[in-house]
Amino acid sequence: AALLRCCNTLMQRLSKTCDLLLCGRVLMFLAHVLPLSEKSGVNLKGEFNKANVTEFQENLDDIDYTKMEDEDKDESKIYLKSTDEKLDGQMEVSFSLYKTFWGLQKYLHDPSALFNGPELVDSMIQGMTLVLDCFSSYSLSDAE
Repeated sequence: AALLRCCNTLMQRLSKTCDLLLCGRVLMFLAHVLPLSEKSGVNLKGEFNKANVTEFQENLDDIDYTKMEDEDKDESKIYLKSTDEKLDGQMEVSFSLYKTFWGLQKYLHDPSALFNGPELVDSMIQGMTLVLDCFSSYSLSDAE
């Protein structure tokens, strides 16, 4: 309990933008040290924040290109022109993967909704498999 309090205090004092690497290391340390059944990491009441809805572009047609042009003149770094176009100098990410990744939020922010039908469970499993397969295809460091 003292270790958890110490790490939480450290995380509160660190800048979320400047000390991002250290924050990540502290969180990874806690994940390795504390068991999954640790009281601080378990949702004892089973409550979910259903009011928090993640908004994302579901269609390429919905993107406001004029707004993006004002923010940055190099549009190729902001959006994908087609469903499978790769961004220059960045990892290959298709628009369908983007939609699948952010679409998983509807299952994760309210897991009880999965009880509404087996097709929802199948859809979540397909999406999760696709995203995890994509993530596992990228190495985490130069050593791997």
